[in-house]
Amino acid sequence: MRGYDLLKKLGLNPEEHLIIVDGELYTEDRVIKKDKEVKIVKVTSSG
Repeated sequence: MRGYDLLKKLGLNPEEHLIIVDGELYTEDRVIKKDKEVKIVKVTSSG
């Protein structure tokens, strides 16, 4: 499953979240394989 699809399935905005897979930052177009540890981090910005 692509990172983008995972975020959408969870109801999360891809522009507001980072995907970390086994300690490595993934772009939303990368495929996340089964049996991987996935962390989703909300990104905030203040200007």
